[in-house]
Amino acid sequence: MATKSNLFAYLMALLSILLVWQVASLFVPGFLFPAPAQVLPQLPAAAAHWSFWEAVSVSLLQLLAGFATAVVLVGVLLWPTLTFLPFRRYVAAFTGILQAIPPVALIPLLVLLLGFGGAPVLVVVAVAAFFPMSLSMIGAIDHLNRLHLDAVRVLGATQRQMLRRVVIPEMLPALLSGAQAGFGNAWRSLIAAQMVLGVSEGLGGSIQRASQVGDMTTVLLDVTVIAVLAAGLNVWLFEGLKRRYLSWRTA
Repeated sequence: MATKSNLFAYLMALLSILLVWQVASLFVPGFLFPAPAQVLPQLPAAAAHWSFWEAVSVSLLQLLAGFATAVVLVGVLLWPTLTFLPFRRYVAAFTGILQAIPPVALIPLLVLLLGFGGAPVLVVVAVAAFFPMSLSMIGAIDHLNRLHLDAVRVLGATQRQMLRRVVIPEMLPALLSGAQAGFGNAWRSLIAAQMVLGVSEGLGGSIQRASQVGDMTTVLLDVTVIAVLAAGLNVWLFEGLKRRYLSWRTA
């Protein structure tokens, strides 16, 4: 039931976006802002070309690699942040300072350090995904029920048992929400980084090339593909994880 409800919600959201797009296109010349009826029929022709799938696959690989790196970093920080209060305060301050800096602002520095190509994009994506997850982790730790931790500690639970039986289950809702927010940040930063770097690969590169020649149909087609991919990954990954591990909250 939850899956059908979520799919229906995403379908309605996509339809409402298409409606707003259609209405807005009535007030702007077609060569500047094509209507959905002009853009969407171009998808089969675009999908028949290998460069379309190359752009999609490159973007997805960079997105998933950067996001996975951020997840690993948060996982490594979890236990010391949970058990050592000064370190938790340090991570909170570190995150609070650096989260205000747009990850794409780091690109000039990353290009000097790593050169052009996919490496700076991957770092930008990882940084964009890391901060929302880090903040969610700290918030979840602050709201942990200390009575539960003390109880299992008195009963002789090991560090692994505490994590598995108490800490992770209590923190999981906040961690998943933070991961979902980080994933959205990662998408935005990925496309921005590909456009800023001027790389020829990825959906961001495709948007940049199309915009340089005023091909707004391709620009909007790529934006539509990004929206559909983001919605699909949200439903498949995050809603799937919530359905599997948090179903007890709505039962």
